[in-house]
Amino acid sequence: MALPDSAKLVRGTTLVFSNSGEYSPTGAGQPTGTDADIDLGALGISGVARQSVKLDLGSANLDIEYEMMAYIEWHSAPTAGGTVDFYLGWSDNATAGSNNPANLSGTDAAFQGYGADTASGTEALKQLDYVGSLVATADADVQVGSVGMFAPKARYVCLVVVNNSSVALANTDAIETAVTVTPITTQIQD
Repeated sequence: MALPDSAKLVRGTTLVFSNSGEYSPTGAGQPTGTDADIDLGALGISGVARQSVKLDLGSANLDIEYEMMAYIEWHSAPTAGGTVDFYLGWSDNATAGSNNPANLSGTDAAFQGYGADTASGTEALKQLDYVGSLVATADADVQVGSVGMFAPKARYVCLVVVNNSSVALANTDAIETAVTVTPITTQIQD
C-alpha cells in the first residue's frame, strides 16, 4: 500500500441564500438558483437584521469546512468602511421554529431576537456564530467578497445578515444580492 503523496482542497456544490422571487444573477461566475430564501432587499441601516429560511446542509456526512461569500447590491454608494455582518444559527431540527438559538424563526423575516426592536436583536446576536463581514467600498456596484470560513455544528442552519453600512441594500431589482456557502473538502492523494 502506497502512502499518500499529497492533500488537496476540493470545492463542493455551492448553496445559495437569496430571494427566490428576484435572484437572477448576471455577474460572471455567480451561482444560480436559491437553496434557502432571504429577502435582503431594502435591508435598512443602523443594525437592522434579517434572518433566512433554514438551509439543509444535507443528510450525508457534513464537510469539515465551508466558505461564505457575499454578493451585495446597494441602493446607492455606501461610505467606505461600513460593514454588512453575517451570523449563523444552528439547529438539529428541520422544522422552521424548532430548536433554534436566539429565537430564530427559521423563516425569511426580520430578526429581532427575543424582543420587538433592533436592540433586542443586537443582544441575541451573541447567541449566534459570527462568520465575518463584507467591508464596503464607496461604490454603488455589486460588491463581492469572502466573508469567512466556518465549521458546521448541525445539519440545519439559519443565516442572519446585519446591515451596519451607511445605506440600505438595493430595494428594487436586487437581482444579484446573495450569500453563498461552499463546502471545502480535503482529499488525500496517492
